Amino acid sequence: MKRKITEEIATFITNLTFKDLPMQVIEAIKKYIVDTIACALAATNERAVKLLRELVLELGGRKEATLWGDGRKVPSPSAARVNAFMSDFYAFNESHFGSFAHICGVTVPVAFAMAEREESDGKELITSIAVGYEMAARIGSAIAPSYYSEKGFHNSIVSVLGGVIAASKLLKLDTERTLHAVSIAATSIGGLRGSIYTMMRQYHACNSAGIAVLSALLATKDFKGARDILEREKGYCDVFSSRVRLTEILKDLGKKWHVLEGAVKFYPGCHNNHGAIETTLTLVKKYDIKPEQVETILIAGNPMHIDVNLIYEPNCCEEALFSLPYMVAACIHDREFTLRQLQLDKICDPSIRTLQKRIKMVKDPSFMRKYGYGGQGAVSISIKTKDGNVYTECTEPSVSYIPYVSWERIERKYYDLTQASISEDKAKKVLQICRSLEKQSSISELIREIIA
Repeated sequence: MKRKITEEIATFITNLTFKDLPMQVIEAIKKYIVDTIACALAATNERAVKLLRELVLELGGRKEATLWGDGRKVPSPSAARVNAFMSDFYAFNESHFGSFAHICGVTVPVAFAMAEREESDGKELITSIAVGYEMAARIGSAIAPSYYSEKGFHNSIVSVLGGVIAASKLLKLDTERTLHAVSIAATSIGGLRGSIYTMMRQYHACNSAGIAVLSALLATKDFKGARDILEREKGYCDVFSSRVRLTEILKDLGKKWHVLEGAVKFYPGCHNNHGAIETTLTLVKKYDIKPEQVETILIAGNPMHIDVNLIYEPNCCEEALFSLPYMVAACIHDREFTLRQLQLDKICDPSIRTLQKRIKMVKDPSFMRKYGYGGQGAVSISIKTKDGNVYTECTEPSVSYIPYVSWERIERKYYDLTQASISEDKAKKVLQICRSLEKQSSISELIREIIA
């Protein structure tokens, strides 16, 4: 008999309690929260963020949840949308490689908006994010990489599930309504990979967050969707992927936690480019290579990786985030890759453009054979200098999985990203509350500190 996967998932969601979460999962969620807040606050003053914020304020509505970095309250769907847009702005948030998704960028802002609306406590917030992330990672892994590489959808189709599940948990929906909330979100979502080089990439997260909140709220009003939306023919998995592995969704559920497979980024931009960033920085510092000494640069890597990041001369932040030639050239020129390198004056810097023209990209199928889809970030970089020397490094994928990332590294990134948006005292207070989140009877104090 065919398993009723959607129903089993809904049952797991409603039955899960904070006591069921291993300590390692609780610590991971707290790290994800700090990281997501930091990524969002870094984008507080970006023009696109201001435009979106202005729009939701113009639309008005019930004052339910706070706009991070700003402090004003708007309806919970609007707060979730803006905060998710911010968190994904620099593509600096976490990656779950199994599902090809950045689940926290939607799940955390949605959970915060709903927790504020429902006056939830710290344990409830942690539990909602944990179960949302877990199920999104499992379902996403069952349809990846086909949904992205073949069908051409963006990972927003995965992250929306983390959001709607977190929202359903915080609304304390029963199993029946949780099932329909998931079904509503699954049939509502979209997002095309072809638009990732534009402002629409961040908007995908924004749209997912809004759909997640509205789907859960519709379920409270007894709106209903297909009971078997995940497993049915022409349902979510069947439509979004040509290589579905349904049995993987429920395998070891409650025993093995995919939450622990997420990875933190320590550079902005496409995670698969971080190996190239580290490799380039290693070469220029190890051999003291100056920009004016460079004659040619050869980058070889996984064909899919090269295809996604093939923009040679980006003209905006959104393009630079997926431009492997720009990232490598900027690393040679500046000996760093930070948010500074994503400002327009840097992106259009003539000196960096000169280096970009000396780059050749090569699609090498051997990288796919050796590393598979999970190792897309593996690259070989060769820098030839004008004196005839050739300096080469081949780097395996650089991944910082959440259980192995120290709080010290998380905090260092957090302070770097928040220093321009909130005071040092507020930043310290946010961190202090997050570190002891399970002891908080309310998240209201935390919310008050995430504003300028």
